[in-house]
Amino acid sequence: MIAVIAGLVFVGVVVVSIGYLGDRGWVRIGATADLARARVVYVTNLHLFVVTNGSHPVAVADRSPRAASRVLFCPTSGYFEDRSGSTFDRFGVFVSGPASASLARIGIRIRNASVDVNPDQRSPGPAVGSATPARPWGAACDPSAPEGPQGFLQT
Repeated sequence: MIAVIAGLVFVGVVVVSIGYLGDRGWVRIGATADLARARVVYVTNLHLFVVTNGSHPVAVADRSPRAASRVLFCPTSGYFEDRSGSTFDRFGVFVSGPASASLARIGIRIRNASVDVNPDQRSPGPAVGSATPARPWGAACDPSAPEGPQGFLQT
């Protein structure tokens, strides 16, 4: 099941509570258990993805370093793809294509079993060649496939 709740796109069945926190730009995305079930969450209004990674989730920008085009997540491969043919693993690490860098990382923290992000805290992703990309889960998506739900390539 796919749900869109208050600017978040979850793949799976989840219950989420979001809201702005009172401390300098942090935004509550949801419970860690919900993120673990969904594996990947797209936050449309913040233009970022949150990806489960054990007890250390990763948040990445939804813009490719190549001409700032949007990236979409391929649910079958577990990779991000942009329309120019660049691919990035589920943690935003550059895999292939014309892009010259990995996806930007967004500040993220765990507090009281909740995941919070700070979209104002951006840093470059790992330098190309400095990190081994995660293996794909399965088959690649067609990068020209339509988007649906938001942030995800249709398979």
